[in-house]
Amino acid sequence: MTEKELIERLNFEGTGIYLDGEAIFSGLDIPVDNRINLLGVTPERTEYQSSRYEPGKKEPVFTDPVQTRHIYVGCGSCCEGPISVLISEHKEGEKEDFKLCSVKLPSFNVFDILPIVFKGTEQLDGERYGLLATGYGCHGRGVKLIGRDCSGYLEVVPSQEFRELWDKRAQDWVEPRLTIDDQTERITLNLLKSGYRLKPGHKRNPNIPKCLIDQNFETYVSQDIHASKDLTSRLVELGVDIKKTIEELNEGYVRIRH
Repeated sequence: MTEKELIERLNFEGTGIYLDGEAIFSGLDIPVDNRINLLGVTPERTEYQSSRYEPGKKEPVFTDPVQTRHIYVGCGSCCEGPISVLISEHKEGEKEDFKLCSVKLPSFNVFDILPIVFKGTEQLDGERYGLLATGYGCHGRGVKLIGRDCSGYLEVVPSQEFRELWDKRAQDWVEPRLTIDDQTERITLNLLKSGYRLKPGHKRNPNIPKCLIDQNFETYVSQDIHASKDLTSRLVELGVDIKKTIEELNEGYVRIRH
């Protein structure tokens, strides 16, 4: 299955993910807010399950190649939501079969995810790969580096700094997005203007207080940037290999949103 084919056949609604209309994942069993905000889908890659040394060769010979693909599921709409990591490992030519690999809880609702690679193995209990995640909610806000396979995390933009970037006096709601510029090799946090607005053809209900909304309103995310912060130097200090992150892990990486 090619990347394009999978993206066109993949969808999510509420807490469920569907492939060709059939459920492949549900977050109902996890006791936090599991409304899905986005899916981050990696391209299919060849990985090796084992290696061995052969006489006369200095480098190991890798064996048992499998096709691997991850789906990173960002959730939450109230206090906090998890990142669920789905993985498909199969022999070439076999059908992809996604299974839940791990669950992370970054203490905020997750609105964007980028896969990253570290330069070495000194970070996060020797983790080689990680996830850069951003979001906000009642329990916290900010940007974090999260181990893809371990349970640790590193602060990139702490809660207070994120709050100051947002400045709710100037903008009621924001949608945090992580952007990559492969020309300058920079990774940036952008806070897009967001909020609630009346649906086309609808009028405000005069019987409810002005601070409340009802079914006459809808959420929106504009492309106007309220605030922006270059994260590149901080990520380098925390051990991220920016070049490999951009060229190896985000080439063909697709994020699906409603």
